[in-house]
Amino acid sequence: MIKKRLKSNLRLWYEILNLTDYVPLCEKIDEIIAKLNSLGVYISYLNLGGGLGVDYDNPNENPIPDFEGFFDVYLNNIKSLNIRTTMGKPVKIF
Repeated sequence: MIKKRLKSNLRLWYEILNLTDYVPLCEKIDEIIAKLNSLGVYISYLNLGGGLGVDYDNPNENPIPDFEGFFDVYLNNIKSLNIRTTMGKPVKIF
């Protein structure tokens, strides 16, 4: 079987306030990646776009989105990849 490398950009929802809403998306991404791997196609770069929500209703109570929690959702729920993240830089996959 010929192995192929693939670079991918995925745009997820924007303005999500509840990080658990990302979990089913990550699980679906994981499922797709596992299927691609079984076909000999491997992801070498994955840009997971989207955005953390801004709480316009309660900005004083929640002024800053939970960046660490946001990345943890990806790290804990996309298991088909070895992911390393760096704030402000692309997600690196090995």
